[in-house]
Amino acid sequence: MFGAIIIYDLNRAMRIPYTHDNAIDVALGIYLDWVNVFIRLLRLFGILKPDD
Repeated sequence: MFGAIIIYDLNRAMRIPYTHDNAIDVALGIYLDWVNVFIRLLRLFGILKPDD
């Protein structure tokens, strides 16, 4: 699922105009996508427990 979100954000980055504000927004979005993927992998392998 997060793979689709990353692809969407990368596609969005290529379509929007190149401005300073857009660059920050896109870079932060892609960075947070990868953080979410990493956290999900940690939970999948049982290294990081959910906050239940």
